[in-house]
Amino acid sequence: MGCSSQACMEPPPFGSLKDDEVISTCNTENEPSLCPTYLPNHDQCQDLSMEGVVDTSNKFATLVEDSDSRNDQCNDVDPPSMASPDQCNDHCTDVDSSTTASPDHSLWQSKIKNIDGVIIKGLSSPTVSSNEKKKKKQTAKKGKVNSSQAKTRVRINKITLVANSVFKDWDMTDNYSSHGLGRIWVSWDPRILNITKISETDQIIHCNACILDTNDQFRIFFVYGSNDDRLRKALWQSMCSSQHGSPWIVLGDFNVSRSLGESIGGCSRISGAMEEFNDCLQASEFDDLRFSGLLANQDKSNIFTSGLSSTTNEQLINLFGYTVGSLPIRYLGIPIISTKLCLQDCSPLVDKVSGRLTSWMNHILSYADRLQLIISVLSSLQVFWASYVCLPIKILKIIEHKFCSFLWKGVKDDSKGGGLGIKDLSSWNKALMIRHLWILIYGMNNLWSSWIKAYHLKGSNLWEVKAPSTCSWNLRKLLYLRPIARPLFKHYIGNGSSTSLWFDNWHPDASSALASLRAPHPLVPWFKLVWFPQNIPRMSFILWMAVRGRLPTRDRIHKYDPRAVTTCVLCNSHLESHAHLFFECLFSRAIWTQLMNYYGTHWIGLCWNDFIAWASTHWRGNTPVIVAKKLCLGAAIYHIWRECNCHIFEGTKQTSLVVARSIIDTIRCRLSSINLKDHPLIALNWNVNAN
Repeated sequence: MGCSSQACMEPPPFGSLKDDEVISTCNTENEPSLCPTYLPNHDQCQDLSMEGVVDTSNKFATLVEDSDSRNDQCNDVDPPSMASPDQCNDHCTDVDSSTTASPDHSLWQSKIKNIDGVIIKGLSSPTVSSNEKKKKKQTAKKGKVNSSQAKTRVRINKITLVANSVFKDWDMTDNYSSHGLGRIWVSWDPRILNITKISETDQIIHCNACILDTNDQFRIFFVYGSNDDRLRKALWQSMCSSQHGSPWIVLGDFNVSRSLGESIGGCSRISGAMEEFNDCLQASEFDDLRFSGLLANQDKSNIFTSGLSSTTNEQLINLFGYTVGSLPIRYLGIPIISTKLCLQDCSPLVDKVSGRLTSWMNHILSYADRLQLIISVLSSLQVFWASYVCLPIKILKIIEHKFCSFLWKGVKDDSKGGGLGIKDLSSWNKALMIRHLWILIYGMNNLWSSWIKAYHLKGSNLWEVKAPSTCSWNLRKLLYLRPIARPLFKHYIGNGSSTSLWFDNWHPDASSALASLRAPHPLVPWFKLVWFPQNIPRMSFILWMAVRGRLPTRDRIHKYDPRAVTTCVLCNSHLESHAHLFFECLFSRAIWTQLMNYYGTHWIGLCWNDFIAWASTHWRGNTPVIVAKKLCLGAAIYHIWRECNCHIFEGTKQTSLVVARSIIDTIRCRLSSINLKDHPLIALNWNVNAN
């Protein structure tokens, strides 16, 4: 791969190396970049072994200095005070050269798997003031380097002083013979590695390396490409001509990306420099080792085994050095476990829902507000969990019980069936899990589906195979959903008379799966009378309660408390019920009469239930005329109920004329947001702007 500048925006401190570690440091005119690693694909390399384990030990350090654009405009500088190599470890970002490779050379990678490298910026800058130098020296002593100011421009007569300060007892080589400012420095631990320089240019140091413990030898190119595309051609020619017939590795910064995907904020097309770079890699038979970043932390990592003997477990623990972990563990908040989830495993989900409800209980919220919070917030909290695991029924009932305590029970039905459209969590969980069956059926290429097909299905038909006894509880529950999912994935064409290419559900989604899982409910005729696009939510909610007879009128309260007063609070003469309160009461009748006069119509004289049935039949559509009538009904029910509560809880009373005026103002405000250009009569009657 080419060099990416994103990974080292915070360069590690140079001068804090342990004896068994290595860093490769780079100072560029642009941002620092990770060191790409390339291995040749030679048949002669197949006689060496490969363990396939990434090691954290390091063998050499490389300091690369970019001076192409500066030339000789820099001055002599004093080396900063640097920490000893024994003090630096935690701030280095490793680029390992022993990751996966093609079969042609994977056998010998273990021989060089301990060669790591990092590119960071340099040591000092000649252009800063003495105060800034003093601050940077103090920072260096603390093990930190300021990447935006610390630039290496070391003259040849300062090499010994800088090397003794930075590398201590490590050996070092450079390319001052080819470049006046020594663009590349290489340092290594002579107790572990023996490196001999073969040749050098202003962009390459070619070395022969030998690991002392194993006596394995290989070639290494330490590369720092020029910023100039024309000068980099010499680098490509040198690499292409260096065919040795033996293992060799290239470490460094080529100053060019291999593909557009590795460019950050760069051009949107492949440049000539990128093509030359790829041609060089192809001609040299290099493979890209895609590995960068920190290695696994043994203190924070665990090893999990199953079905292995105690001897094998002990050998693995000794080999990797990790402690033994136990399930469940959490990945992105979801417990990873092979058995059934229990209440303790799902406690974070339950606690999150409870925490939201507790915080909302301290606010004064209307029914419509609570409904909106349940639909938009609470229901979405468990979607991520429900998309990946089959949640136990007990957990879902606990969450639904909390929903009911926040609003009330019995509102999970579809809004067209008379409910509020709150999803049933159990059905929603199944609908989301059916997506995984879709992945298995249509062969989406990912690790999970490949593993299920290889170890559980084993070439069998998904629809016919029995749930394996060795599979996890989650997979077994998923296979139990096949009878529900099959009608969504298969169509019986027959003679084609019942099949529609345009309207049949050929690509099912979670919504269609949820619809198939819901228990069938008859559609209520008043659905669109209550819920329509231009409705006012809080008023539609009260109208919904009134239509269903769920408002706490005094006749309903009397069923629970026989001592409660039953007379109407508005007229003090009749039994207060839904039918009386909204239509038969003298106070309500006066309000309706004034509304009818304002609207230019007359009262039809129907009772409550008959009027709802009549309006559901005649007030269909979403034209401004129909919308105004629906708004009038919802606003009237809302304000009459509000006036009733004001009488009881606040002791205040208003005349029917004032209440009617409030209803008219509410409707006018809502109609003002609707385009009435084609309905000037409605705009005139309600005194709103038609545009």
